[in-house]
Amino acid sequence: MTGYALLSGLRMFRDCYAAQIFAASLGVAAAPGYLYMLADLPGSLLACAALVLLNRVHDNRGALRCMLQAISLGAAGMLVATLLFDGRIIGGAVWQLALGAGIYLTYCISGAPFFDRLLAAAQAEGTATFLVFLADFCGYVVTIGLLLLQNFAAPRTAAAAPADSGGEGSERHDANAAVLRYYIWLLYFSSAAIAVLALCARGSFAAALDARDSAVAGGGDAPKQRLLAEAESEEAD
Repeated sequence: MTGYALLSGLRMFRDCYAAQIFAASLGVAAAPGYLYMLADLPGSLLACAALVLLNRVHDNRGALRCMLQAISLGAAGMLVATLLFDGRIIGGAVWQLALGAGIYLTYCISGAPFFDRLLAAAQAEGTATFLVFLADFCGYVVTIGLLLLQNFAAPRTAAAAPADSGGEGSERHDANAAVLRYYIWLLYFSSAAIAVLALCARGSFAAALDARDSAVAGGGDAPKQRLLAEAESEEAD
């Protein structure tokens, strides 16, 4: 749930500040229009392929393991891509394509598909509706918190720029750079946290499901015997 909330915050912040992030990552005043169309194209194709492949996995526990592994790999990919961009090894366009792939691969399998498989693996009654609403609510809370932090607590280099430093264009460049730096630090923290949480969840879910199976196996046919005894008592009456 925490990882999904962090991922939702990253995705929404990138959508809200796409113009500033794209322009600053490319080092231009305004990003070209085609980048907005192509930035998430690899991610959408990868997400569709992941959902199709997971649909072929009929074992719910196996699907859970695959999902958590994909989430950790997607988060690790975002972290590595950000490190490479921050080290000026890859350019801004490549970084945005890698981010889109990592974000949407992780996001598409972290919500309803994951909760459905979790309930099926646990053989729990009910639907995943409440879990989906709760996860979305946590995601909105994190998103609002990140936006408020950006607006009121993040450093504003544009406001500190001297009046003769190049005019409006220089101020806009500094403002975009401040948003980009803030987003990079968000990516460092959130992607690392998501990867670690996914790995921890894999071990935790496996232990919980194994414990449940052991408890059910230990009970044996006691529920059936109780039902038979109740039926026999009713017939005797």
